[in-house]
Amino acid sequence: MLEFVEKLRKDRIPHSVYALVELLNNKKIDVYTTVIQKLLYFYLTQKGLKDYYRPYFYGPFSDGVAYTLDALYDAEFLSLSLQAGRVKKYIVNEKKKPPSRALKIIDDVQKDLEGKIINKLREDELCVKSLSLLAKVHWLLKNTNTKGINRILEFGRAFYGWEIKINEFKEAEKRLKELNWL
Repeated sequence: MLEFVEKLRKDRIPHSVYALVELLNNKKIDVYTTVIQKLLYFYLTQKGLKDYYRPYFYGPFSDGVAYTLDALYDAEFLSLSLQAGRVKKYIVNEKKKPPSRALKIIDDVQKDLEGKIINKLREDELCVKSLSLLAKVHWLLKNTNTKGINRILEFGRAFYGWEIKINEFKEAEKRLKELNWL
């Protein structure tokens, strides 16, 4: 476990998670677990850190990001609000700031996240449904050798339980290309 935590620290995953939550809070965007997972998926894969992610029902998922969210919450850097008694929305705890040595890194990561990810997405794409679809299509196109949309969709359905319609796939693929993420 110590090696895992040290790798997270070395790759600045805690800084990235905190930076993203704070950035989204400042932009008044709801910060749900899935939104964090998917935005960091795109950010970390661009940084060459795709190994943190594995396929999951809602798209690529990182145990490292989930662990970090829990650790930041346990250390009271983040707080949670429950909506409908079950959905977790993360909020930066204004009463407890990260150590000063981390603030410069967090600021740099925030600028990077904002420029490479957040500002490129349309407002309607910054939600669970859109981000999950974009992340699933990205994962399938980057991690399968299967050719042809029907075969790719069948692969996603058979191995990951991802039900994606052909028109949704085509639209997501087009958008990912527009974003230069493919």
